[in-house]
Amino acid sequence: MPSLAGNDYYIDLLFYHVTLKCYVVVELKNRKFIPEYAGKLNFYLSAVDSLLKRNDDQPTIGLLLCRDKNNIEVEFALRDMNKPMGVSEYTLVEACLTT
Repeated sequence: MPSLAGNDYYIDLLFYHVTLKCYVVVELKNRKFIPEYAGKLNFYLSAVDSLLKRNDDQPTIGLLLCRDKNNIEVEFALRDMNKPMGVSEYTLVEACLTT
C-alpha cells in the first residue's frame, strides 16, 4: 500500500476478487481477538478504498483471522462498523506427508 500521511503501513494479504470486482484485505493474528484489531482492519479498508479502488469496483472486503475469538467481543467490536468485514478463527494442524 502506498505511504499514508508520511507513514508506511503493511497489510498482511491483499487480493482482488475478479468476479466480485473488489479488493479483499486479510489480516492474520497469531493470538486471541481483541477489539483493536477491528479498528485496524477498518483503517486498512478505508485506505484501500481511497487509494486503490476504482470507481467501478465494489467496496473492499475485510477478513480478520485470529487464533481464537469470543463471539460477544467480536459482535460489539463490529456492531457499528459500516464496511463489509468478518472475523474468524483458525487452527494450525501439522500436515502428515507420506513418501
